[in-house]
Amino acid sequence: MSGDGDGDSGGLVDALVAARPEQTDPFARVLRSQVRHRLVDAAIEPFRFGRFTVLGPLGGGGMGVVFVAYDPDLDRKIALKVLRSRGEQGQREMLREGRALARLRHPNVVGVYEVGEIDGRVFVAMEYVHGPNLREWLRTPRRFETVLARMIEIGRGLAAAHAVGLLHRDVKPDNLVIADDGHARVIDFGLARPSEEATAMTVTLDAAASPMTPSIHAGTPAYMAPERLSGAPGDARADQFAYCVTLWEALFGARPPDQGAAAARVPGWIRRALERGLDADPERRWPTMAPLLAALGRGRARARWRLFGGAAAALLVLAGAGIAAQRWDVARRKAACARAGAAIDDAWSDEARARLRQGLLDTEVAYAQTTAERVAPALDARIGAWRDAKTQACMNAEVLDLWTEDTAARAAWCLDDRELELRELVAELTRADAAIIQKAVAAVAGLKASEGCLDAELLQRQPAPPEAGREALRDARVALARAQALSLAGRFDDALVLVTQVREAPATATWRPLWAAARVAETNALEAVGEYAAAEAAGVEAYFAAAELGAWATAADAANTLITVVGDRLERHEEGRVWGRHADLALSYAGDRLGLREAARLSNLGGVAYRTGDYAAARDLHSRALAILEPALGPTHPAVGWRVDRLGLTYNAAGDFVAAQELHERAVAILEPALGPDHPALAVTLSNLANTHKSQGDYRTSIALHERAVAILERAHGRDHSKVAASLVNLASLKQTIGAREEALELNRRALAIDRATVGPDHPNVAISLTNIGGTLQSLRRFDEARAANEEALAIFTEKLGPDHPNVAVLLHNVAALYAEEGAFHEARRAQLQALATAERIFAPDHPFVGKSLMTLAGIEMELHDLASARALLERALAVFDAHEGVQFGESTTCFNLARVLVTTGGDRARAITLARRALRDFREAGEGRAVERAEVEAWLEENDPEAPGEAAPAPQGPRQPARP
Repeated sequence: MSGDGDGDSGGLVDALVAARPEQTDPFARVLRSQVRHRLVDAAIEPFRFGRFTVLGPLGGGGMGVVFVAYDPDLDRKIALKVLRSRGEQGQREMLREGRALARLRHPNVVGVYEVGEIDGRVFVAMEYVHGPNLREWLRTPRRFETVLARMIEIGRGLAAAHAVGLLHRDVKPDNLVIADDGHARVIDFGLARPSEEATAMTVTLDAAASPMTPSIHAGTPAYMAPERLSGAPGDARADQFAYCVTLWEALFGARPPDQGAAAARVPGWIRRALERGLDADPERRWPTMAPLLAALGRGRARARWRLFGGAAAALLVLAGAGIAAQRWDVARRKAACARAGAAIDDAWSDEARARLRQGLLDTEVAYAQTTAERVAPALDARIGAWRDAKTQACMNAEVLDLWTEDTAARAAWCLDDRELELRELVAELTRADAAIIQKAVAAVAGLKASEGCLDAELLQRQPAPPEAGREALRDARVALARAQALSLAGRFDDALVLVTQVREAPATATWRPLWAAARVAETNALEAVGEYAAAEAAGVEAYFAAAELGAWATAADAANTLITVVGDRLERHEEGRVWGRHADLALSYAGDRLGLREAARLSNLGGVAYRTGDYAAARDLHSRALAILEPALGPTHPAVGWRVDRLGLTYNAAGDFVAAQELHERAVAILEPALGPDHPALAVTLSNLANTHKSQGDYRTSIALHERAVAILERAHGRDHSKVAASLVNLASLKQTIGAREEALELNRRALAIDRATVGPDHPNVAISLTNIGGTLQSLRRFDEARAANEEALAIFTEKLGPDHPNVAVLLHNVAALYAEEGAFHEARRAQLQALATAERIFAPDHPFVGKSLMTLAGIEMELHDLASARALLERALAVFDAHEGVQFGESTTCFNLARVLVTTGGDRARAITLARRALRDFREAGEGRAVERAEVEAWLEENDPEAPGEAAPAPQGPRQPARP
């Protein structure tokens, strides 16, 4: 039993176990009153359910009943879904599915706050959304553009669910709500299943069945895809089919293929997009929701611009023909709105476009032509979006009379900011140099969307523009826009100078929201140049100032940056997570219609999780961020490519190299067309892809990819650039792995020379090169030279990064390995104990590096014949590795060493054999790169495993992920 511990909860528990629950259990009465998803005579008195106060029923479905309730923890009204009992196994399934939904956060999906069980009943606590469902909403005639806008929002919500592996399985007008804020939400995932576990059967109520009798039909037949009607489970494309049926019905007033009386007002491009989604063959539908939404969005944007341009011209002709004064006035105002939108054209005329193109080409970098070809269309889209938004805002205020003066003023202020940002970035890119051109595509992609300035509800959540003194603020706003353009272009030092001037300007003090925005821009620039302590101070000041002013979007931006500054850069992980909660709070006030700020929050928290070694959490957070970004920006947007690349790193770190390789390949497929094949940013992703091939023993492919990355960077920056040095280090590591040690040493020394010349003799990059040189010299058994390189690197790391930095722990580990290689095991033990103590101070107790350090110390103890200490250390190391999904670096060796120690000391022989089999499986899957270790384990098993002489049996797989060291 559970509850909140007071008498009311206990009374409810007693009632639930009474002999006649239909008399004492309010839920039983409501469920009994439900007939075919409707509640009949289900009025109840408020009662307690755990901590919740249940106020009354809202509606019913095949899976349970939804109540309106009050949650004292959230201090808000919620929707509480109480699910029908399905037995113990069913309860567990519903809990698992509900918790999967709780991880999905998207502005167009009803939020799930909590999933749990109270007194034997599974419940889902959800966001309470007031408003009609789509079917009810459509009873009032709507313009097709309005219907399409709401349905695109629905599509984004479904795409986000699909991206995290969830299917809705009952998409229809009744399960889509148009909230009072005017935006759409997907509700009632009561039939949802994780996509990999979807089956053909879900629960609805058959007409002839009792309210508690499940039917074999899944979802609602009128909206079901053909494959599901035939009994197949279906996948995300079945949801797509139901979505297209729903949108067709909403637009045409009839289900496909009928087009009804509305056919004439629905454009052909909508019908063609929907017909593809309605194809009977799932393979011929859109591959995912994202390209379908992109097609609908592009057509909508083109149609809106044609409408504005055509309407303005036609109405001017009517006015000139002497139409009545009132019509003439409307036409005049519409024409004025069209001119207001065209105000941006001087910033992006044919001459301006030509100047920008020539400015990019004048940099003479290898990828200038490609960059120019990609930047111009991207700016076309941004400029066009601003023009449309400005025209629409004017229409809303001056023609359609949809906005109050206050809303119009807020929209104008917002659009002024977007215009300044566009103009300043165009100017910055026109005078590009070799450094700026590298950031050009990303800079345009990073501009804030003008469409947000049309969202009246979001505008009301921000501070109102100043009533007086706006002209005095103009120069400060222009300067801030230029500073932001400089940051987007990668000129952070220049941005810092400018944004400091904005913050200190007398005019800025007259309107504090501008001061807070300048302080956030300063925070971002300080973080970019590595001034982390100053960035923290600026960010904290910006956050609380913005919060006090009600500038919640600015506060959210500050908190998001502080997640990275504090939790990642300054290594105060828990404090970074606290800033994640601050960002979440700020976003709940600011609103985040597309979810882009929420995606940034999740991604930054993913970076903190990665830093702590919690790769499963990092993967989950990056996946959730990607689930928001892809439907919002489209599958080919560079930001999506970079997020896919980061997600790949989490799989690589966890040892799932096949999944990592697939993600990095996908990132290359997005970024290469977006940036061009010679762009230096692409080299980073190529290097990440190369490392996955290396981990799987495919050294030939890995070398080719690393060499391509080096060549790209040399063409972009010259042979002696610091980024070339970093890529050379990766290539050298690979050469070391395949035994080409002299080549590795030459590459590392070249990297060291570049670093000393570019960043100075005591920079941490120099120490990294020295560390790698030390490792190569050690493998060449040139121990004195290796020791000297390690000592120099350790001195730099300790001075520049402090004694409790991860790089110091790694280097101490290397020093111990060098002693062990020389046979000086007592010295190795002392060094490794120091390395372990450092690791335990700075990392979480279950960080993989702590496990690696324990494993190494155990190996030294084995050499010193202290097997009791070795066994204890290996057990600790294995516990650390087992706390993470996948196979961590050193995990397979730990299993084998523990097996050997167990047998030698008379321990559990059966467990030892299982551990050795597990190690063998891992080494086999690693390929030729671990052939020596594999042969050693096979020989040991032949001697010690009587059941498998000559060929060890594979270890039981259990729940672990396929192992790859």
